[in-house]
Amino acid sequence: MLWENNAHPFPRSEGTLHPGAIRPPAPMKAKTKTTATKEEAMPALVPKLRFPEFRGAEGWIVKPFDDLFTIGNGRDYKHLEAGDVPVYGPGGYMLSVNDFLHDGESVCIGPKGTIDNLMFLTGRFWTVDTLFYTHSFKDCLPKFIFAIFQQIDWLKHNETRDVPSLSKTNI
Repeated sequence: MLWENNAHPFPRSEGTLHPGAIRPPAPMKAKTKTTATKEEAMPALVPKLRFPEFRGAEGWIVKPFDDLFTIGNGRDYKHLEAGDVPVYGPGGYMLSVNDFLHDGESVCIGPKGTIDNLMFLTGRFWTVDTLFYTHSFKDCLPKFIFAIFQQIDWLKHNETRDVPSLSKTNI
């Protein structure tokens, strides 16, 4: 294959990098003891290089989940007729009914047994009473909350010995 100016885009020369190459990270230094306080030692939440429209803006504002969204309880669906609205339980899709509990984006988490099995739902849906769903988001995007939830080790928040369980207050 011919390249522009007959030069391969990734030449193999010892000791130099191609102008478009990414330099590997420097080796890690050994840990040293510090006398800095915890606040001084923590990295800043505001990156040094920012997009122009965010320069001069403040960093992240840390808020509890209660300030960002509401956690709803699923409900029994047996009184509903067959339809086109999906019903979800902790294990996923179950059947379809003729009414919906929520219409929009939501992060769902099972309070019993499957507390580490998260779901992101969109559109109209119904959840059974063994599945929490999130709604009424304020100052955040549901997909961002889903990403945060995926980083949490929910089994560490287990409230019982037998079946893994969570309450809304523990979320």
